[in-house]
Amino acid sequence: MTSLIKSLILSIALGCAGAGTIAAPDGPTVAVGNSVFQVEIADTPELRSKGLSGRDNLPDMSGMIFVFESGRTSDFWMKGMRFPLDFVWIGEDCTVVDTHSNVQPPAIGASDGGLPLYRSGSPAVYTLEINAGKVAETGIEEGDAIKFSGFSGEGVFC
Repeated sequence: MTSLIKSLILSIALGCAGAGTIAAPDGPTVAVGNSVFQVEIADTPELRSKGLSGRDNLPDMSGMIFVFESGRTSDFWMKGMRFPLDFVWIGEDCTVVDTHSNVQPPAIGASDGGLPLYRSGSPAVYTLEINAGKVAETGIEEGDAIKFSGFSGEGVFC
């Protein structure tokens, strides 16, 4: 059974059970405080390595959630990125533990070896990448509750 079908079945089952989850009519979502982002899930080494690189933009109120088998996020860089991002790091307790705002793409022609690495200042199990400025615009801050909806899988618990 494909992960999409499993996700749909889980969404329907949770909705029917009255679990109070956020509806995800257009796919998986991550709610951060009072804001909801439509997300793509990067839960394999290939998807995490590619991330959002090579794209020209990201639709408003959307993002990419990175899920790691190890249960801990790794360092992030902006290799191949064409637009700035905000990073939201999520802890085991499903709250925001750190953010980095307005992380700029590398200069054209910059060598990979010279790119800065970004990491959470506190232990994190997921990383959410969203458009630069969204952390400030939506008021995201440390301690905000996180809730996933419309997807499941190994290592996905919020």
